[in-house]
Amino acid sequence: MARIESIVAPVDFSEPSRAAITQASGLAASLGATIHLIHAAHFPTPSLGHEFAIPEPAWEAVRDAAQKRVEEIARQLESRGRRVTREVSDRSPVDAIEETVRRRNGDLVVMGTHGHRGLQHVFLGSVTERVLRSAAIPVMAVPASAEVSEQPTRRLLFATDFSPASLGARDFAVSFASDLGASLEIVHAIATPTQFFASYEVAPPAGLIDEIRDGARTRIDELAGWVSERGVSVETRIVEGAASESIIDAARKAKADAIVMGTRGHSGLRHVLLGSVAEQTLRQAPCPVVAVRSAE
Repeated sequence: MARIESIVAPVDFSEPSRAAITQASGLAASLGATIHLIHAAHFPTPSLGHEFAIPEPAWEAVRDAAQKRVEEIARQLESRGRRVTREVSDRSPVDAIEETVRRRNGDLVVMGTHGHRGLQHVFLGSVTERVLRSAAIPVMAVPASAEVSEQPTRRLLFATDFSPASLGARDFAVSFASDLGASLEIVHAIATPTQFFASYEVAPPAGLIDEIRDGARTRIDELAGWVSERGVSVETRIVEGAASESIIDAARKAKADAIVMGTRGHSGLRHVLLGSVAEQTLRQAPCPVVAVRSAE
């Protein structure tokens, strides 16, 4: 996978947005990348029973204020040695972000989420969900609750289910770790069928759980060998339980600086995100989460 040289960083001046800018700044320093700030000064027109128009002087005031705030962020980043471009767009947030990704040849989007309770409002029909659903490049979601800094990223956690949809995330995780000089921990969560059988008061077949564990160990060891051959320091962890809780717990134990995981994108992403492993992980993650959309 190509080196990350262009980071698109949407800003809306919120606390999560500030955390995302801090994260983008640290990555830019480690990777020698340029940060492209983009703010969408777009008025979400409500559904009203009559026509109305916002006076042009009011629009000009909004644009000027937005431009000033974006300029302040850019100057702060430049004072720390970062290469920065800045732009205020009249387009909708999703369109503005996607257009910036195309025009700036973006390699990674870094944007904030509100996390925990607020994430429900952020994801259901929101900018973040729509960018994750449609983005052609990886998207790093930075929860407001995440502990972020401009210190180098040293430990990445790659969550995998060994599916074809996870291959893009695997390649990104290895490339990202290599470029950052970071180690990689691979985690796989086994959702054992014990609870399924228990609900019918039937015991699972003898040896089934051991067979699942052995199969997972074989596959994760093969994957670790593949990663190691590419010069990345790698560890593995197999856990049992609900996937999102297991991934989050593993990230905390590993003191991971970021989690990398795959999504199926487009219409499939609705099933992946809404009430699923990815959404639950993003909601409670102690660190940023990079969602890599599958090419499937």
